[in-house]
Amino acid sequence: MNFRQHLLQLIPALVSRGISCEFMEFFEPVLRLKWQVKPYNDETTSFVVEEESEMIYVSPDVSVEAWIRFSPSFQVPQFFFQLYSEGCFPYTKLEGVAALLRPENRDLALEALAIGDCPGSNGIAWYVHPCCTQSFFQTLEISKQDTSYLPMWILYIHRLLSPITAPMVEALDDKSP
Repeated sequence: MNFRQHLLQLIPALVSRGISCEFMEFFEPVLRLKWQVKPYNDETTSFVVEEESEMIYVSPDVSVEAWIRFSPSFQVPQFFFQLYSEGCFPYTKLEGVAALLRPENRDLALEALAIGDCPGSNGIAWYVHPCCTQSFFQTLEISKQDTSYLPMWILYIHRLLSPITAPMVEALDDKSP
Protein backbone atom coordinates (compact mmCIF):
# COMPACT_ATOMS: atom_id res chain seq x y z
CA MET A 1 0.00 0.00 0.00
CA ASN A 2 1.52 3.33 -1.02
CA PHE A 3 1.12 6.62 0.86
CA ARG A 4 -1.57 7.89 -1.49
CA GLN A 5 -3.65 4.77 -0.77
CA HIS A 6 -3.13 5.22 2.98
CA LEU A 7 -4.47 8.79 2.75
CA LEU A 8 -7.47 7.77 0.66
CA GLN A 9 -8.26 5.01 3.16
CA LEU A 10 -8.44 7.57 6.02
CA ILE A 11 -10.92 9.94 4.36
CA PRO A 12 -14.23 8.10 5.00
CA ALA A 13 -13.55 7.69 8.74
CA LEU A 14 -12.47 11.31 9.13
CA VAL A 15 -15.45 12.67 7.19
CA SER A 16 -17.83 10.54 9.30
CA ARG A 17 -16.61 12.46 12.38
CA GLY A 18 -17.17 15.88 10.83
CA ILE A 19 -13.61 16.52 9.67
CA SER A 20 -13.51 18.28 6.32
CA CYS A 21 -11.11 16.46 3.97
CA GLU A 22 -9.63 17.56 0.67
CA PHE A 23 -7.26 15.25 -1.17
CA MET A 24 -4.77 17.27 -3.22
CA GLU A 25 -2.07 16.13 -5.55
CA PHE A 26 0.60 18.54 -6.69
CA PHE A 27 3.98 16.87 -6.89
CA GLU A 28 2.93 14.63 -4.01
CA PRO A 29 -0.32 13.53 -2.35
CA VAL A 30 -1.45 15.82 0.48
CA LEU A 31 -4.56 15.47 2.63
CA ARG A 32 -5.94 18.79 3.89
CA LEU A 33 -8.15 18.63 6.98
CA LYS A 34 -10.30 21.13 8.89
CA TRP A 35 -12.18 20.82 12.17
CA GLN A 36 -13.19 22.66 15.34
CA VAL A 37 -11.99 21.61 18.78
CA LYS A 38 -12.14 22.70 22.39
CA PRO A 39 -8.59 23.14 23.68
CA TYR A 40 -7.35 22.05 27.08
CA ASN A 41 -9.21 24.29 29.51
CA ASP A 42 -7.35 26.11 32.24
CA GLU A 43 -7.08 29.73 33.26
CA THR A 44 -4.29 30.45 30.76
CA THR A 45 -6.33 29.36 27.72
CA SER A 46 -9.64 30.80 28.82
CA PHE A 47 -11.06 34.25 29.04
CA VAL A 48 -13.23 35.59 31.84
CA VAL A 49 -16.90 36.35 31.40
CA GLU A 50 -18.65 38.11 34.24
CA GLU A 51 -22.19 36.92 34.60
CA GLU A 52 -24.40 38.23 37.41
CA SER A 53 -21.47 38.91 39.76
CA GLU A 54 -19.97 35.53 38.96
CA MET A 55 -16.72 34.97 37.04
CA ILE A 56 -16.80 32.11 34.56
CA TYR A 57 -13.82 30.85 32.58
CA VAL A 58 -14.81 30.27 28.95
CA SER A 59 -12.61 28.34 26.58
CA PRO A 60 -12.87 29.61 23.00
CA ASP A 61 -13.28 27.16 20.14
CA VAL A 62 -10.17 26.61 18.10
CA SER A 63 -10.29 26.01 14.36
CA VAL A 64 -7.71 23.54 13.11
CA GLU A 65 -6.41 23.37 9.57
CA ALA A 66 -3.99 20.51 8.99
CA TRP A 67 -2.11 18.81 6.19
CA ILE A 68 -0.73 15.28 6.03
CA ARG A 69 2.03 14.55 3.56
CA PHE A 70 4.95 12.16 3.18
CA SER A 71 8.39 13.57 3.98
CA PRO A 72 10.68 12.48 1.13
CA SER A 73 13.80 13.25 3.17
CA PHE A 74 12.83 11.32 6.30
CA GLN A 75 10.54 8.76 4.61
CA VAL A 76 7.75 9.20 7.19
CA PRO A 77 4.35 10.93 7.32
CA GLN A 78 4.45 14.58 8.30
CA PHE A 79 1.75 16.56 10.11
CA PHE A 80 1.45 20.30 9.47
CA PHE A 81 -1.20 22.38 11.24
CA GLN A 82 -2.37 25.90 11.93
CA LEU A 83 -4.64 26.86 14.81
CA TYR A 84 -7.04 29.78 14.74
CA SER A 85 -8.76 31.38 17.70
CA GLU A 86 -12.33 32.41 16.95
CA GLY A 87 -11.87 31.23 13.38
CA CYS A 88 -9.45 33.87 12.14
CA PHE A 89 -6.63 34.73 14.59
CA PRO A 90 -3.68 32.36 14.05
CA TYR A 91 -1.59 31.10 16.93
CA THR A 92 1.88 32.35 16.00
CA LYS A 93 3.78 31.74 19.23
CA LEU A 94 4.84 28.31 20.45
CA GLU A 95 3.75 29.20 23.98
CA GLY A 96 0.24 29.88 22.68
CA VAL A 97 0.08 26.49 20.98
CA ALA A 98 1.51 24.72 24.04
CA ALA A 99 -1.09 26.33 26.30
CA LEU A 100 -3.82 24.56 24.29
CA LEU A 101 -2.32 21.13 24.97
CA ARG A 102 -2.69 18.87 27.97
CA PRO A 103 0.01 19.72 30.52
CA GLU A 104 1.41 16.19 30.46
CA ASN A 105 1.97 16.47 26.67
CA ARG A 106 3.57 19.89 26.53
CA ASP A 107 7.21 18.88 27.01
CA LEU A 108 6.99 16.22 24.29
CA ALA A 109 5.27 18.66 21.96
CA LEU A 110 7.79 21.42 22.58
CA GLU A 111 10.61 19.04 21.61
CA ALA A 112 8.85 17.91 18.42
CA LEU A 113 7.23 21.10 17.08
CA ALA A 114 8.71 23.49 14.55
CA ILE A 115 7.30 26.13 12.22
CA GLY A 116 8.01 26.46 8.52
CA ASP A 117 6.71 26.42 4.96
CA CYS A 118 3.71 24.17 4.51
CA PRO A 119 3.65 22.18 1.26
CA GLY A 120 -0.16 22.08 1.27
CA SER A 121 -0.70 25.83 1.56
CA ASN A 122 0.86 29.10 0.52
CA GLY A 123 2.02 29.93 4.01
CA ILE A 124 3.73 28.73 7.11
CA ALA A 125 2.40 26.23 9.62
CA TRP A 126 3.41 24.36 12.73
CA TYR A 127 4.61 20.82 12.14
CA VAL A 128 5.81 17.79 14.01
CA HIS A 129 9.42 17.45 12.95
CA PRO A 130 9.87 14.28 10.89
CA CYS A 131 13.04 13.23 12.74
CA CYS A 132 10.85 12.68 15.84
CA THR A 133 8.39 10.68 13.75
CA GLN A 134 11.24 8.68 12.26
CA SER A 135 12.38 7.68 15.76
CA PHE A 136 8.81 6.62 16.60
CA PHE A 137 8.59 4.35 13.55
CA GLN A 138 12.03 2.86 14.18
CA THR A 139 10.91 1.90 17.68
CA LEU A 140 7.56 0.56 16.46
CA GLU A 141 9.02 -1.49 13.60
CA ILE A 142 5.88 -1.26 11.46
CA SER A 143 5.93 -1.65 7.69
CA LYS A 144 4.76 1.18 5.43
CA GLN A 145 2.62 -1.45 3.70
CA ASP A 146 0.71 -2.29 6.89
CA THR A 147 -2.87 -0.95 6.93
CA SER A 148 -2.32 0.27 10.51
CA TYR A 149 0.67 2.42 9.45
CA LEU A 150 -1.17 5.79 9.35
CA PRO A 151 -3.55 5.01 12.26
CA MET A 152 -0.52 4.22 14.47
CA TRP A 153 1.12 7.46 13.34
CA ILE A 154 -2.06 9.42 14.16
CA LEU A 155 -1.95 7.98 17.69
CA TYR A 156 1.64 9.23 17.97
CA ILE A 157 0.60 12.70 16.75
CA HIS A 158 -2.28 12.66 19.24
CA ARG A 159 0.11 11.83 22.07
CA LEU A 160 1.89 15.09 21.28
CA LEU A 161 -1.05 17.33 20.39
CA SER A 162 -3.96 16.16 22.55
CA PRO A 163 -6.72 17.42 22.73
CA ILE A 164 -6.30 19.27 19.40
CA THR A 165 -6.17 16.00 17.45
CA ALA A 166 -8.97 14.26 19.40
CA PRO A 167 -11.41 14.22 16.44
CA MET A 168 -8.86 12.31 14.34
CA VAL A 169 -8.45 9.63 17.02
CA GLU A 170 -12.21 9.46 17.57
CA ALA A 171 -12.63 8.82 13.84
CA LEU A 172 -10.21 5.90 14.04
CA ASP A 173 -11.97 4.51 17.12
CA ASP A 174 -15.46 4.90 15.69
CA LYS A 175 -16.92 1.46 15.08
CA SER A 176 -20.17 2.68 13.54
CA PRO A 177 -20.83 1.95 9.84
